[in-house]
Amino acid sequence: MLDWCRANGIAFIFGVATTSTLRKRVATVEASTTRRFERAKTKTKVRRFKEFHIPRLAT
Repeated sequence: MLDWCRANGIAFIFGVATTSTLRKRVATVEASTTRRFERAKTKTKVRRFKEFHIPRLAT
């Protein structure tokens, strides 16, 4: 689906349910985002993004 969106110039944002695998993948960026927020003089939203690939299971 992502490849199709990219090939057809479709912008996308996908949300996923939290899983233990996802938590492991984002732990570092989540911790650095928390530190950045805590150091900020004004408490506004801090957004960070991370892209990663999870291997597909063979069917």
